[in-house]
Amino acid sequence: MPGGVGTGGGNWYSFIHHKLQRVLFEVAKSAYPLASALHDDFAGYLTYSRNHCPDVTVLDAEGPGQYVLFDVVTARPMSDAHLGAAMMAPGAAAKKVEESKVATYGDVRPHHFIPFGVEVYGGLGPAAYGFLRKTQRRFRERRYMEANAEGESRRKSVRMRKFG
Repeated sequence: MPGGVGTGGGNWYSFIHHKLQRVLFEVAKSAYPLASALHDDFAGYLTYSRNHCPDVTVLDAEGPGQYVLFDVVTARPMSDAHLGAAMMAPGAAAKKVEESKVATYGDVRPHHFIPFGVEVYGGLGPAAYGFLRKTQRRFRERRYMEANAEGESRRKSVRMRKFG
């Protein structure tokens, strides 16, 4: 059945792509809480790349006028195009499609482009993995700072009760 679910005609893979896009949008909003995130930024994409529109854009994430652009791309490791690389290393198909996205976008300076490559079986490309690790570090640092601030306010409160 041409164009049916799982044939590569877009249905199942589009579903996966859009699901990942929505999740990435939420993660990006959490990773950059002081910035604004846009889903499918059709209005401003020509200022980033003449070739393509990002799936998620985080405005001023890395400083004034420096946006982070995400494009979700899924890879099928068992397809003819990726099978050879997929047999050599985990995540190789995702890495290959990430590299393809970088070539498609071209130079987007002063912005930062993150091709978010995911294999349909769960493997991550290096850019996707790197972003998730960076996000994990940011969350850990934020929790540490909040815990320290909370502890300091408790210590001040105790001092105030003792000497107040």
